[in-house]
Amino acid sequence: MSQSIVVSRRGVVPFNVTFEATGFTDADLCNCEFAEEEARGFSEVAMTEGQFPAGILSVVRGWISEDDAQKPTDRKVFVCVTLRVYAASVDNASRTVPPAVLLTRIVDAMASTETGESLVSLEGNWKVTEVVPFGELADGQAGEDPAETVRQGRPDGELPEKRILAVFLPQAWVNDYATYIDGQQAVDVTQVVLEMDLQKIHALRDYSDSTDALIDTVALGHNGPFTVRAKDSICDFFEVKDLSDITESMLLAARKATLKLPGIETVTVSVKVQELSGSRLDWAVAKALGCGLVSAHDHFRRIAAGAWSEEKIVEHLGKMSNEQLIIDPMTHNAVPIPAFSTFWQSAGPIIDREDMWLSSARYMAPSVTPDADRAWMAKSLALAPIAPMYGPTPLVAAMRCYVASKCGEVVEVPASLSGRK
Repeated sequence: MSQSIVVSRRGVVPFNVTFEATGFTDADLCNCEFAEEEARGFSEVAMTEGQFPAGILSVVRGWISEDDAQKPTDRKVFVCVTLRVYAASVDNASRTVPPAVLLTRIVDAMASTETGESLVSLEGNWKVTEVVPFGELADGQAGEDPAETVRQGRPDGELPEKRILAVFLPQAWVNDYATYIDGQQAVDVTQVVLEMDLQKIHALRDYSDSTDALIDTVALGHNGPFTVRAKDSICDFFEVKDLSDITESMLLAARKATLKLPGIETVTVSVKVQELSGSRLDWAVAKALGCGLVSAHDHFRRIAAGAWSEEKIVEHLGKMSNEQLIIDPMTHNAVPIPAFSTFWQSAGPIIDREDMWLSSARYMAPSVTPDADRAWMAKSLALAPIAPMYGPTPLVAAMRCYVASKCGEVVEVPASLSGRK
């Protein structure tokens, strides 16, 4: 790959700014890409013809991806174009507005027939989705590392360390179509990605179920359709051109460097018991039962300290997942937390002991369609005067009721836990 030449101007620095729009096509354009050499050739012609307005230096790349979460008969696509621009700050770079005709010409160059007919019908809703500092400041001071991405919506304007940021794009259903809405944001998915198997990382595709699974929508407060883009940020993190270029040794090294934890995990978040679900609810039930709780990494540190060096411990932690564990009161071994919220074998004895009463919302009000999270109600005379708790299943409602009776209506749970099943 040839080295890019960075030209500095007083008071401004170069940025790579990515613009995104949606469109429709009848052709198979999935993963269509405007590669570096093609972008350079287009830039040379455009510069000669005077198509670049002041402040725009060149086209860096472009690509087209298909939305996997759509009907088979629909052919909606996402079109992205990255331009190199001069600007005084990240904020100024994010306000760059290139001529629509220029962006359209770039798309036509990516997706057109031999006769010049465009294969993509653009909706014209271009917007900035990513700003990446590039090169050095004009006064000679070092600029931001190009590998450290600055996303819109981050108030500090820069990242303290190299991270993997997925771009979360919320949508809403409009006439049976998933339509983009305000609220897009960058979400740190570094730990989620680094805990994945290498084969699964290689298989990640933007705007598909594989990247959607990186995001905890419960934590973001979104319950509608959405898409996620993360491939570029992952490639930047590992400094590779394609996900398939990531090797096992790269992944292990990244885990060792990035997932190194302090001795004991202490970061927690406050969550209403009525909103607990998945691993957070299971953890809270174990806490309410008075069980000892610890993360897998913390537990391993405790048993390995004094026998292994710190370097060897960190290397081993890089190969381990970091789920929360329960300390068995008989053996004192760390074992997985029982799935209280999904298995009757685990929750049944608690429900029976606390004399809980479970009722379907449809039974209480047959004419009313209940909220999905309030389909079942749980209460108990033994736990009075605790108010009834609700949930999408009888087990979730019952376990929320039990946790509230022991810990109150708001609990502190480890920040590393998600509300997903």
